[in-house]
Amino acid sequence: MMSLSEKFGNDKGDKRMYTLPQTFCDTITHLYPHKSQKWLADFPQLIRYCEQRWGITIHSHFPLSYHFVAPARKADGSELVVKLFVEPSELLHEQEALTAIAGENTVKIVASDAEKGILLLEKLSPGCPLSSLSTKEEAALIAARL
Repeated sequence: MMSLSEKFGNDKGDKRMYTLPQTFCDTITHLYPHKSQKWLADFPQLIRYCEQRWGITIHSHFPLSYHFVAPARKADGSELVVKLFVEPSELLHEQEALTAIAGENTVKIVASDAEKGILLLEKLSPGCPLSSLSTKEEAALIAARL
């Protein structure tokens, strides 16, 4: 698995940029018209900031909707998930909800930077998105058990 920092290059003059899917860029541009262009322009620095601050390597992203979400690995080999929010207030709502329902069956917050819209979560494996289940009823039953 290639890390995003490898795609970004290094401090020796290699300035290759990581390309986000156009559908993701279109979605956040539509949802956040006043913030999206700056967020997209600052995206490479945001990835580097995360990697340096928490000593992690961020890998290729999961399928994206309107938040950037990608697996990451710490130097000790433990795995995390990085979630980047264009609108930091959405991070606060998610953080509040995860804290309120914290328990054995919920993902745990490892770290966050609300000002920059960064949430580090434990990586739960194995798993699959509820949307991938065969019926909405099955997904609803699993969600209700949480």
